[in-house]
Amino acid sequence: TKTGLLCYYNMQEEYAMLDDVSEPLSEKEYIRERIVYAQEEMRKQLEAMQVGEHEKMTVMAHNKMTNRVGLREELTPKELLSEEKVSKLVQLNKEGHNVFIGFGKETKNGYVFFDDAKRETIEQMKKDGFSFATVIESSPGNFQGWIRVDQRDGRKWEGTPESRSAVSKALAEAYPLDTGSTGKNHLGRLAGFDNMKPNRVLSDGTRFCALLEESHGHGVSANSSPKVQEILVRANHIMEEKKAQTMHKPMHIASRPRREEVYEASTIKDLDSWWSTTQKSLETKTSDRSSIDFTLCKLALMHQVPEGRIIDMLEKYSDKVREKGKYANNYIATTLNNAGRGITPAEKGKERSM
Repeated sequence: TKTGLLCYYNMQEEYAMLDDVSEPLSEKEYIRERIVYAQEEMRKQLEAMQVGEHEKMTVMAHNKMTNRVGLREELTPKELLSEEKVSKLVQLNKEGHNVFIGFGKETKNGYVFFDDAKRETIEQMKKDGFSFATVIESSPGNFQGWIRVDQRDGRKWEGTPESRSAVSKALAEAYPLDTGSTGKNHLGRLAGFDNMKPNRVLSDGTRFCALLEESHGHGVSANSSPKVQEILVRANHIMEEKKAQTMHKPMHIASRPRREEVYEASTIKDLDSWWSTTQKSLETKTSDRSSIDFTLCKLALMHQVPEGRIIDMLEKYSDKVREKGKYANNYIATTLNNAGRGITPAEKGKERSM
């Protein structure tokens, strides 16, 4: 219906539902209202996350029903807040895409993502000494956001994606949070856009809009409270455990059937560049990370890349491998096995069009 904005504005006092206006909104007016609202909410979220003028953020619009990615780009705040880009995101959202944001893959900062927190969890974390850079109500009564860790061991902390993920995992161990949202560079919702998940239709037929609950930009440190210090110490242990697993990784995947073909030297000269570029291309087509890893392994095997190098690439670039933790080696073995079995003689040495 065009009688009001689909966005659930009445969750905030400063925005009211427009269902009681005397004249229905035209399509053009509806889009205009959404753009203005989204731009303001996005601006406040970016400011709270202290995104630098030239820093690029990962922005993605994903349709869960079709599992298609309508947009995935690395954008500066100015590029993201442009009317052209916001208009595109509003249109994609209207068509069924959820809109997400996150830090770039190699960004170093202290922002730690958390997801699926109830209000009582948020309140408990505050009592335990945590403050939040930003909190977003992603659906009624469910919250996500970022905690900024300013210091560890008395000094400024410029966390890597891996170390931020470790803090996220430690938080999910200590509180009832989503353990599946602790991978490095996990994307969160961009405020000002409707939650288009199939089960998120409200009783009146409208959609819930991701609301910026808090945007103070506050950070925490090991000195904030004993609980915060406990979480950061646990994160250190998670990093050490991960490092130990890497040191003891098998040099050969024993469960992989031996291939009769004798591969020559790989036809890919710069494997890092090829893997990164191909992964980004695949990410524009699907958000299924297991499928992306499978395709990358299959293509690499077709190019005669040694299994050991493929394992290195998975451990370096795959969010799924990092999420698997102690089960990472099993995941890698299974993915390689399936990829190897999927190669036909005609495909050997030939890269298929994607």
